[in-house]
Amino acid sequence: SGYNSEIGVYEYNPLTRQLTQQKSWDVDPNLSWITQVKDSFYAIHEVFEFNGQPGGGLSRWQVENGDLVKKESVNLNSTGPAHVYIDQEHSIAVTANYGGGSVTVVSMQGANLGEVTQVIEYGEGCRDKSHPHQVLKSGENIYVVDLGCDAIYTYRVNGGKLEQTMTNQVEAGCGPRHMVFTGVSDEEVAVVLCEQMNNILVFKESQDGQFIQTQKLDFATKPDDKVIYGAEILAHNGHVYASSRGEGVIVVYLVGLDNHLYKIQEMPLKGTWPRSFAIKDDILVSADQKGDHVQIFTVHPYSGMLVAGGSLDTPKAPAFVMFYD
Repeated sequence: SGYNSEIGVYEYNPLTRQLTQQKSWDVDPNLSWITQVKDSFYAIHEVFEFNGQPGGGLSRWQVENGDLVKKESVNLNSTGPAHVYIDQEHSIAVTANYGGGSVTVVSMQGANLGEVTQVIEYGEGCRDKSHPHQVLKSGENIYVVDLGCDAIYTYRVNGGKLEQTMTNQVEAGCGPRHMVFTGVSDEEVAVVLCEQMNNILVFKESQDGQFIQTQKLDFATKPDDKVIYGAEILAHNGHVYASSRGEGVIVVYLVGLDNHLYKIQEMPLKGTWPRSFAIKDDILVSADQKGDHVQIFTVHPYSGMLVAGGSLDTPKAPAFVMFYD
């Protein structure tokens, strides 16, 4: 899915290790992030007007008789959402609104979306206007990654609303886009992908919630005349994978026994703008927003390194790819 009004559906054949397009679903414009919870798909609408009112949108969909059917939708009271996290434990959905410089909390009744119960605006006063780009959860904490303010905000849920417990500033100019928690020992580390700097930052979190930086790693090798932008970062089977736009690579890091990251591969891609990728078992698929295609890779089960495969055309400007059950 992405900056269009269509979702392409593909089938992977494990014997031939190839993708084939099965169908496409007509949807509302700009579903640039989707997450699946059981049989429901929750999608953000990266727009500035939704349901006739200013703001972006959040919707829930289900597959019925082979078609994708919208069940509910909510105006987020803030524009340009980029990410959504569904907190089943507390029955809320939380969106990061890049355009609006805010996060929105939506109540839920079971799988159903309810109404907006909270909008937290971050406003001006940092390196750039606030641009939250990701919401994720680890343990009891919900984290918001703010690309514009070089900050990561920590929250707890109380009574269905977010209460802030900590603000951690990362290196000025980093532009943190996405973060992932990983580790091969009992203590996890937070790995942050910068969009504005060619770096990955690694932190351990203290008991009082402070992020203590343990590593600053070079990201993708780039020619002097190119600017690259970090896009997506995922942890899988003792490794971390991160994609860069501009140069078009996926960088692979081994997570050591000391919870330090060690770069082991830079995999060049067919295109230059891998905005999204997904991993399942020994397969990685990457969606190239400017190349209108998805490329498939084999993930070695032990080394974690990638072997490039073929590619397939997608609907225009794909911004998101996922495996679904």
